[in-house]
Amino acid sequence: MAAVDPLVTAQRWLIASRAVSHTDPDPLTWTARVAPLLTGPADRDNERLAATGARTGGGWPQLVTNRCSVTVTGVDAVTPPEAPRSSDRVAVQVSGTVHTRCTEHRAPRTPPEPVAATLTLTRNGPDTSADGLWRVHEHLH
Repeated sequence: MAAVDPLVTAQRWLIASRAVSHTDPDPLTWTARVAPLLTGPADRDNERLAATGARTGGGWPQLVTNRCSVTVTGVDAVTPPEAPRSSDRVAVQVSGTVHTRCTEHRAPRTPPEPVAATLTLTRNGPDTSADGLWRVHEHLH
């Protein structure tokens, strides 16, 4: 799932890190979906969350009861011109809109929510192969 373009990897990260469905086995299933996009501190943080995070997250029971799915649309990523960059490290800003849709007709309507993050991506880091693909190294904001 990592890509040769850091902007594509950042977009895939945002989609994978926010996607949740009532059909997921638990509220942290997204951590497995996002794992192939990670390296370094981001990978370690994700592994720690997957191993020790709450399996009954805040709105999880309601999400399942109301048969909801969370998706991200309008995803865009940019490398700001002022951002530091090298041949194997780059800062990327990624944004989109989170939508929660439920099939249970009594479910409360959730308005779309803008979401944004600043990431550092690296290529060929110490815990990845020399495959030339960009992976999220840190989630800064």
